[in-house]
Amino acid sequence: MQLLKRKAPKKLVLNKTTATLQVGDSLQLKIKSVTPKTASKKVKWSSSNSKVASVNKSGYVKAKKKGTAIITAKSTVNSKKVTCKIKVNPKKKSSDRSDSKEKAKSMNVKVGNKTFTATLEKNKAVDEFIQMMKEKPVTISMRDYSGFEKVGSLGKSLTTSNRQTTTKSGDIVLYNGNQIVVFYGSNSWSYTRIGKINNLTGWKEALGSRDVSITFSLK
Repeated sequence: MQLLKRKAPKKLVLNKTTATLQVGDSLQLKIKSVTPKTASKKVKWSSSNSKVASVNKSGYVKAKKKGTAIITAKSTVNSKKVTCKIKVNPKKKSSDRSDSKEKAKSMNVKVGNKTFTATLEKNKAVDEFIQMMKEKPVTISMRDYSGFEKVGSLGKSLTTSNRQTTTKSGDIVLYNGNQIVVFYGSNSWSYTRIGKINNLTGWKEALGSRDVSITFSLK
């Protein structure tokens, strides 16, 4: 049986012609299309500067250091080729990243028509709570308990890092992994800290002795 010989391509098209990466990033390049459609897509990959960006035989690019490199895909059937210009920037320091963990250091706590600001703790539960607030403000119906706290179900469980804690007015904690507790008095128990109200002026009065609805949102 005679094997079907693939035609030589007249044109090669890459999935990307330019890309900007950070040191350590990677990118998968591939032949998106060929002309004619029945032509061979087999190519040999090369980099003009493998110290800046290397490429393996499958078109997998790895950014290594700051600079510019040209990644070339050359047909194995003829001399047709196509290139992608890769610009590599230095890896950003964590302090430069604008992710939610860095930005969301505080939140709004609305009780009735009064809004307070709380400083957030740094732990896994807070990270998960921030993600919830990024989707939409979190409103919790909270009941009064023992004349020093309000407690309500979060509707889901967060990662706990419980420690024996003596709370004070303004403290916001996670209890049993799925309940938010806000304090206008003091108590000693094992909690995961979420945050603390910055200015307690009007805090106790806003909570009162009744059941309340509290909305938590990002600033």
